[in-house]
Amino acid sequence: MGDRPIAMPSTQQGQAMPLALVLLIVLCIGLLVTFNTGQITGKKVEITNAADAAAYSIAVEQARARNLAAYLNRGRVANEVAVAQMVSLNSWVTMVHSTSANFQDITKWAKFIPYIGPVIGAIDKALQVVNRALKVLRKNVLIPGFKLAIGTLDQVLNRAYATTAQVVLSDLANEANLHAMVGKIVRDNSPDAKVSAAGRTVLTMDAAQANNDLTLFKPGQVDGLHRTNVGGERYRNVVMASRDDFSRDRRTSLGPLGSNGGTDLVEYDRWSGVDVHEFRLNLLITTIKIPLGWGGTQAVDEDQPRFFAGMNNGRGWRSPYDNRTYRAYNGVTSRDIAGRLIENDPASRDQGFQKREAFFTQYKHGITHPYYDVKEPARGERVGYAELPEGDKAGPIFTVEVETEARNARSSSAIGAGAGRMELKDDARGGKLRAMASAQVYFNRPHEYAPFKRMVWGRGDGKFEQGSMFSPYWQARLVETPRADKLILLAGP
Repeated sequence: MGDRPIAMPSTQQGQAMPLALVLLIVLCIGLLVTFNTGQITGKKVEITNAADAAAYSIAVEQARARNLAAYLNRGRVANEVAVAQMVSLNSWVTMVHSTSANFQDITKWAKFIPYIGPVIGAIDKALQVVNRALKVLRKNVLIPGFKLAIGTLDQVLNRAYATTAQVVLSDLANEANLHAMVGKIVRDNSPDAKVSAAGRTVLTMDAAQANNDLTLFKPGQVDGLHRTNVGGERYRNVVMASRDDFSRDRRTSLGPLGSNGGTDLVEYDRWSGVDVHEFRLNLLITTIKIPLGWGGTQAVDEDQPRFFAGMNNGRGWRSPYDNRTYRAYNGVTSRDIAGRLIENDPASRDQGFQKREAFFTQYKHGITHPYYDVKEPARGERVGYAELPEGDKAGPIFTVEVETEARNARSSSAIGAGAGRMELKDDARGGKLRAMASAQVYFNRPHEYAPFKRMVWGRGDGKFEQGSMFSPYWQARLVETPRADKLILLAGP
């Protein structure tokens, strides 16, 4: 039998091509999905950064505005302290002048006493020189210089500070500035994005709430001896607590000889200071005080009011910061002989000074200018506004919503890729991509610094200082968007 050829199995051709096409379609769809995801994610990150930048910038701007107002208020307080120092110094120098003049009168008779006469005569000559020097100092330097300085501080600087602080924190300036600033910041970070209509509504509401958290107090030129108001008391408390030691307490003693005096903001537009040097004889049941010299000075408008009884009709100043009551004029009263002498002759008439020279009438306004400060806590509130640096009551929150057209993400559908069955539609609410962010202005004077830094910037008692428009420690931070703002934004078109 002859050999027969072996039959080879037939090969199948063309079956892999459909599989390759399917894989290619899946690959293309995957690439489009990846491309779209990257584009949309990139645009979302961009507008999120824009929203963060806008919200944080608003908070920073508002914190700076509050800090500027605080610095301006502190400037006014510093000016008031300077007026108190000038009143104190003139009153004290008048007392020294009066004392030296009275001692000189005594030495005129004592220098004829045998043996000690030459010594008394030398003292008399020295007192003559002192008296002449003090008279020239008061007449040509202190009185005209202090009048000019007080007029400048009160009528020029304090008015300018008060006006600027009101403009910085005014409702109209805040709202207009916020909308202009947020629009620019959004465009700088995402040129094709803008603040949504709902976002502008929320921002307007936030600005109104921020302004509502502050109150414009108006001390006014009222009779601060008999009638008070909240604004006047708040500001006067800060000013009185800020006095230097010389203005607050001029008590000194050397054996039976001693001096005493103090300067108080008796009303909202009147500084008054008195000084006395006296001989004190302590007996069992009382102390006899014989005045050797005295003086008084007031910074007022035009009148020449009485010195006594003093602040709060002689009751003194009740400090809300340390719960202490400080006596009017540091204890000098009209019941003493010195008090009556000061009332009748505060400028040392026997040395050629008229009573009117004890009154600096360039002090026209005092602390009567309006000023902004944080609201008082509502009755029953456990935590008042800006009392703690954490929480929704730490300070105002500003929310920004940024939107852009979904096609600005340059996805496949936006650029025309993947038409037909390969088209992947962008499903965005209203055809827009959105991002929201919130930032808060809060007050925090830190207390955990090292000793030197704590001495300069922070508290050393471990307590939180309550926020106010007198302390420039307002700061900014990003926070979670409040639920109320979210609901409004999510309900928008």
